[in-house]
Amino acid sequence: MNLVLDLSILSLISIIAIYIVSSSSLLHTVIFSSVFSLLCALVYLLMAAPDVALTEASIGACVTTCFLLASLKYLDGKMLATKVDFFALSLCVVLCGLLCYGVMDFHVYRRLWDIYCQEITGNRNFS
Repeated sequence: MNLVLDLSILSLISIIAIYIVSSSSLLHTVIFSSVFSLLCALVYLLMAAPDVALTEASIGACVTTCFLLASLKYLDGKMLATKVDFFALSLCVVLCGLLCYGVMDFHVYRRLWDIYCQEITGNRNFS
């Protein structure tokens, strides 16, 4: 169940990252970067790091979004419509693919870490 949840959140984060890079509207980019930050906060929460999740949610999603939306108010209408950068889009797709490939073996490393901690502490019920 955890693997399915992790992979679904990872794929959603990857899709949003690709949309952020390929979006031609700065307003959509700001809004989806806030959603991206909230999903990262959810990932930190699932990784049992509530302090990092709270910081990411408050600074990454709220404060940064407010600053970016306030700065959009001062831009001209010509600057709000931007072109799609295909190099950044392709780089984002490649990095998302590498991230998905790297996440597939995390459960193996977790088991190795548990075995290592058991050997260090001598505790057989360590998890």
